[in-house]
Amino acid sequence: MKDKVEQTLVSFRLSFVAELDGKLALIVKYWSEVKTAKSMVAIKQFRFEIHSLRGSSASLGFLILSKKLGIIEEKVVSYEEQINSLESIITFIETDINSIIEVSKINPNPLLA
Repeated sequence: MKDKVEQTLVSFRLSFVAELDGKLALIVKYWSEVKTAKSMVAIKQFRFEIHSLRGSSASLGFLILSKKLGIIEEKVVSYEEQINSLESIITFIETDINSIIEVSKINPNPLLA
């Protein structure tokens, strides 16, 4: 029974790794929409994607990635209701997103350690 659970977990982890580039591309797309639209809908969609990826990565044991996504999520949450103040953190969030993307290109990916 334990072997089956471990095999399933390995399978989920491999699927997650295979899909990570696409998920990061989606986050970049939503972040671009936040910057251009500056709407509450765009911010909530971006935050949802960050939150979902953060939760999935934590559940699968990719704690470094989860922590980095958590930093982004906390920044967004603190400015979510103050859409006009979002400009003040755009650079910081972009730096965090770009850092995740750059590091994810390294093989093996240190975010998935």
